[in-house]
Amino acid sequence: MNQARGNSEAQPPIKSRAKILGWVLAAGAAAIVSAVFFIPMFVSSETGNKLILAEVNRYLPGEANFGSLSVGWLKGIVVTDFSFRDSAGQMSVRIKRITTKPHYVSIMFGVLSFGRTLIDEPIVEINFKGGQPKTERQPQLGISAAKSFPVIALPVKKIDLIINNGCLKVSPLQAGRSETIVSAIIARIKVLSDMVMTKVAVSSLRFESQQIKIDNGRCRLVSMGGKTDLEGQFDYVYDWGTVSDLVRGFLPKGLEMKGKQQGTISFSSEYPNNEADRFWANLNTSVKVGFEQANYMGLIFEPTEVDVEVEKGLLTIKPFSSRVNNGQLNFAGKADFRSEPVLLRAAGPLQIAKDIQITGEMAERLLMYLNPVFARTVDVGGVVNLSCEKLAIPLVGGSKNDIELAGVISVEHLQLEASELFGQILAAANVGRASDITIRPTRFVLQNGLLKYDDMQMYVGNSPINFKGAIGLDKSLNMTVTLPYTTKGETARLGRETAGKRITLVLKGTLNKPQIDVGRALQEQLRQELEGQLQEKLLEGLDKLRK
Repeated sequence: MNQARGNSEAQPPIKSRAKILGWVLAAGAAAIVSAVFFIPMFVSSETGNKLILAEVNRYLPGEANFGSLSVGWLKGIVVTDFSFRDSAGQMSVRIKRITTKPHYVSIMFGVLSFGRTLIDEPIVEINFKGGQPKTERQPQLGISAAKSFPVIALPVKKIDLIINNGCLKVSPLQAGRSETIVSAIIARIKVLSDMVMTKVAVSSLRFESQQIKIDNGRCRLVSMGGKTDLEGQFDYVYDWGTVSDLVRGFLPKGLEMKGKQQGTISFSSEYPNNEADRFWANLNTSVKVGFEQANYMGLIFEPTEVDVEVEKGLLTIKPFSSRVNNGQLNFAGKADFRSEPVLLRAAGPLQIAKDIQITGEMAERLLMYLNPVFARTVDVGGVVNLSCEKLAIPLVGGSKNDIELAGVISVEHLQLEASELFGQILAAANVGRASDITIRPTRFVLQNGLLKYDDMQMYVGNSPINFKGAIGLDKSLNMTVTLPYTTKGETARLGRETAGKRITLVLKGTLNKPQIDVGRALQEQLRQELEGQLQEKLLEGLDKLRK
């Protein structure tokens, strides 16, 4: 009994044990609270800032820095004077202030999730000319460049991001191109990502640059099941004088436009993940494209507005008419961005040019490939008409050899100061002065870099001169010129029959250096004519002997 009493006295009472346990729990809670309280204090200290910065730079392809970093359980995280420069010397980032409210519980489980995050006055500078060794392939602007450019991928599962008064500066690789500056960038970006889907929603987007101003922009990107769906809408204002460089890849070479335009555009596209370059091949959109003035190789367009639609990469230009060089130009066409090269094709047979006045630039850049007499001429004038059965012009990729054109062309009231070549032809035709020239409707075909026709009849006054053969887009010549004179000394005239074969000259060389030998050609054809006459006489003599 005494032993039992002794054991009973050796054990603390139940109340005492509960009291001790309470003190232990209180001490543990106090330790946790202290740790929780002091962690933000430590991270916000100078020592904590240095440790965090060193850890961040371990994973970045460059060097980051900031003025201060402060953390609070209620106020979130605040970073001031953030900067980053990549190791290649191509990109730098400066941000005045970053404020975010992380979801700490998610972060404890390894998931980066943020609430409202404000990036204030970010400045991003990209210099494609800096930092790359000469032996390496230089990056190019565009979607393909985005694939090769260093990207910092963070496993962010959720964020509500606000960009305030941002700025993007891009120094181009090509010499002579001006720097692109996109300023006053404002946007709200919400990202939600899990194992199945990634969703990005952009709203309140606006920015402005030398080329274009965007406002009321919104877009939505959903990536799921190996596909990406992208759709959006924005208001725009642009000036063709400055935006041309951005869209030059989608315009015929040599087309220059002027004037300001504004409107609203909506777009959508679906493409496989990790193949962003197929965005264009699956693009759907519609937009009105207009200009106050345009110049295409001497064709001066007056104010014009064109309806353009794109459905799954197939661009359609709706039929339109424009006043050009005091005449009329008509066009409707399609371009398939799913094929290579991308060709702009006429929608069908149509009269493209009606009573369009010829200019010197037209003669030098276009019409000389129709007939060499237009090369190196001055004081040219006249009216041209063109009916087109087939037309294809490269927009993206391709070369001159991909140009295709088939149709009928005619020229009336043509006047030009004779070039050296045309002067030789006129002298051989015994025509003193070229005035009121007419080119009769001529069927021609341009294909594989060669423009060909069987007979282009030109009347200088009432004297016919006929051209036949091929002119290369490389300016090569392989032609014949038939004069109004016959080997029997008769002169062909409009509406009058002639006896004997008309004299034909061979035209070789190039448009810049044509080669025509009038004397040798005349001698050869006179020889052939004499041989023919002699043969006729011999046959007549044989017939008489037989009788």
